[in-house]
Amino acid sequence: MNQNKKTQKRRLVWIIVLPLAALLCVSALVYIIRYDMAAKSYNNSLHVINLSDCESDAAKLNKALPVLGGIESCRWDSGVLHKDTFFDSLLPIGPSSYWLNGYAKLHADVIARLQSQYTWTPADSGTQSERFKEIIKQADLDKSGWLASDEPCKDLQGYYGTFYLDTADCILIFDLERD
Repeated sequence: MNQNKKTQKRRLVWIIVLPLAALLCVSALVYIIRYDMAAKSYNNSLHVINLSDCESDAAKLNKALPVLGGIESCRWDSGVLHKDTFFDSLLPIGPSSYWLNGYAKLHADVIARLQSQYTWTPADSGTQSERFKEIIKQADLDKSGWLASDEPCKDLQGYYGTFYLDTADCILIFDLERD
């Protein structure tokens, strides 16, 4: 009879534990797959903005990037960078990073000030970010004649990235992140 009770307990354990363990494994696998797909989807579209859905508030942009000054018009977007690994998502500890991308049509005197205040180099195709190329495409801007600099970031608290300047059309594109 003792042997019969042990067998019954084992069966009961296997009847309860095995399905629970399988359910837990399947749930974890589904979570990992969904997280991986979401991360890939997010990372593939990282910072790529849809200009038709972006902010156009010049005052807000001037507050975020005071180095710009006289903005005639703008289209920009910002957001939080997501963690890239499964374990980072489980441990949401530490500071977040933010991104800020877009373009601004500036007054000619602001363009002249920026051009003289910072060192600019020609933005050839090897130094152009994917977000810069996407903004150029969406805004239907001229692809040639752009200058690039990361120096304006030194006058912005915590931002790093690249500014692109078109002196002929008085347009500034920014591709920035902030910790």
